Amino acid sequence: MTAVRRNRVMTVENLDGRKDLGIIGFVKEKNASYFVFQKSLNRFSGLEVNAIKYELVNQPAVMEPSSQSDVVAATSKSSKAPRVKHFSVALRCTLTLDIERRVEARTSREARQLTLEENPPIDLSKADRKLKVLRVREL
Repeated sequence: MTAVRRNRVMTVENLDGRKDLGIIGFVKEKNASYFVFQKSLNRFSGLEVNAIKYELVNQPAVMEPSSQSDVVAATSKSSKAPRVKHFSVALRCTLTLDIERRVEARTSREARQLTLEENPPIDLSKADRKLKVLRVREL
């Protein structure tokens, strides 16, 4: 039942002689019809279809009914919630802050050395922060 796993099925219920009601997804119902589409219906998940133009539906050749085991297998697989996984994520955090200092020196080289030796306190609250994911590893 690949179509069920890939969410390409619409269940159609007949409501006591009134219009048929379509439900996106596979719903195990007595006297229900199922439409199988070529593309996924994920974007319509949970919606109901209240008007079906049967004249636009291509009718395939009649097939043998699905066995009860196929229906049970499809419903048991689709009813399971996806398992939550755990990951280890490595990040690189880069802070950028431009600071200007006034230094008295004889040369630019000396001014550079004096500034680095001074080791002034730096307020990083105004720094630009950039995060980058380095790797993701499943645990």
